[in-house]
Amino acid sequence: MSETKLTGDTFELYCDVVGNPTPEIQWWYAETNRADSFKQLWDGARKRRVSINTAYGTNGVSVLGITRLTLEDSGTYECRASNDPNRNDLRQNPATTWIRAQATILVLQSEWPVVPVDDEHTPDAMATFTETNISAPPFSKITLYTQRRFQKSFCLYEPA
Repeated sequence: MSETKLTGDTFELYCDVVGNPTPEIQWWYAETNRADSFKQLWDGARKRRVSINTAYGTNGVSVLGITRLTLEDSGTYECRASNDPNRNDLRQNPATTWIRAQATILVLQSEWPVVPVDDEHTPDAMATFTETNISAPPFSKITLYTQRRFQKSFCLYEPA
């Protein structure tokens, strides 16, 4: 899955994991063209622009959000999940204890100023979902998706 955003935008990725026992969820990032160098993300990273909210119950659900996007935020974001009791053992091969779902985010430089549009003249909201499912034992499902939410109407204008 991939999505293109502009500098200054916000994006959210959602990860829903089902397994028994409930799997642990982690978020990782690799720069564009550097897929071999993933780094773990944490809540409050990148000058507090990164937020990670995770809840565990019969399944695990996690939301990764990044605000005020910069060009350096382009790359591959990965939700990793595992319920293997040895998942954090450094002697284990991570590929065999974690399953992964990835999304590629491309951030482009915003060229035009963004101006709010009067909400009275805006059509009803529409939502778009993109979903990726990966199945692997002992999981029944891991889902990573993005959701574009209608929050405010904007139009672009060309400077005079």
